[in-house]
Amino acid sequence: NCQNERGEGYIQHCMTMIASLPISIFFLLVLSCIFPKSASALSTSSSNNNDNPSNHLFEQNRRESLNLLNHPLQLQLVTGDLQLGAFQRLVLDRKAILEGLEIATRGTTITRDIQKQLSSHEKLATDWLQTAEKAGKTITVSDPNIKCYNCGGNHLNIDCPEDQAISSSAQALKSLLISNGIEGAAAVLQCYSFCCTTLLKSFGSQQEGKQSLLKIDPVYHGWLEAHSTTWATLGGNCGDYLVNKNSKLNTDGYNTCLSMLYNWIDAEAATTGIRADLNGPALSSIMDELERLEPGYASQRDKHQSFVADLTGTKTAKVMEQKAQSKVDKAAAYLAAKNGSSNTKNAKLDVAAAYLAAKKKKERK
Repeated sequence: NCQNERGEGYIQHCMTMIASLPISIFFLLVLSCIFPKSASALSTSSSNNNDNPSNHLFEQNRRESLNLLNHPLQLQLVTGDLQLGAFQRLVLDRKAILEGLEIATRGTTITRDIQKQLSSHEKLATDWLQTAEKAGKTITVSDPNIKCYNCGGNHLNIDCPEDQAISSSAQALKSLLISNGIEGAAAVLQCYSFCCTTLLKSFGSQQEGKQSLLKIDPVYHGWLEAHSTTWATLGGNCGDYLVNKNSKLNTDGYNTCLSMLYNWIDAEAATTGIRADLNGPALSSIMDELERLEPGYASQRDKHQSFVADLTGTKTAKVMEQKAQSKVDKAAAYLAAKNGSSNTKNAKLDVAAAYLAAKKKKERK
C-alpha cells in the first residue's frame, strides 16, 4: 500500500525508522502483529506490578508485618524451641484457615490452587509432626505427677491428642475471610508468606561463618518453607486479580483479616504461655539479622508492646508501673480541679494514700 500511495522512497524511510528502534520495541511490534494479546501483556506487566492495589495495602501495613516477625511464637518456629503441643494446634488450625481462603477466593482461578492446598494438608501435617517427633519433640512432661484430666496421660490437658479442636481465633479468622473475600485472602497470604520468608532468610544468613555454631534446630522449617513459597505465589495471584477488579477495593476487609491473623498467632502464644530468653545467642542472632534485613525492626518491636508479648517481663512491669502512675496523676488533677486548687502535690498524696489503703484492703481479703 505504501508503494502504491507514496512510492518506494516512503517504504525506504519506514524501513530505516524500524531499523533504528531498540530491539525490545522491535520485538513488541513483531508480537503485536502475530499475538496482539501477548504483546499487550508484556508491555503492561511492569505497570501492573506498580499499580497492584494489594501491594499498596501491604506496604501500608508493613508495620504490622514487622510485628508478626517479632512474635515469640514465630521466632520459636525458626529456632526450633516451640513446644510440640503448640505446633499441633497450629497445624490443626491451618485447615480451617485454608477452608476460609477457599471460600474467599471462589469465582477466581485461585480457588483451584487453594483446593490443592486443602487436599494435601493432611499429608503435610503428618510429615511435619512426624519430623518433629523424630527430632525428639514430645508433649510428655518431665513431672510424672502431672496427669491429663481427659485421658490420664503424662501431658498437659491442652496438649491431649484425644481432645483437640480448632481454636476460636482460627474459626474467627475463617469467618472473616469468608465475609471479606479476595482482599482478606490477599492480606493473610501476603503477610504470612512475607513473615516466613524473612525468618528463613534470617536463619540462612546467621548460619554463615561463626554463627553456624549456634544451636538452632530447623525442625519446624518445613512449615515456614511451605508458607514462604506456596502462600507467596497465592498472595501474588490475589494481587493480580485485584488489578482487574472493577468494584471498589475492600480496604477495611484487608485490614480486618490482617488483624485477625495476628490475633490467631497471639492467642496460641497466650494458650501455650510461650517464653524466650532474648539474651540467648541463638534468638538474639536471629533478631539482629532481622534488623539487618528489615531496618527499623527493633524500634517497631519497642513501639508495639500492646501486640507483642514481652519475653523478659521487665518492660511489662515498667509499663504497668507507668500506667498506675498515670492513673494517680489523673486522679490528683481531678481532685485539685474539684477543690479549686492549682496545687496538685497534696492531691497526689491523698490519692496515693487512698490507692495504698484500697490495695491493702484487697490483699487482706
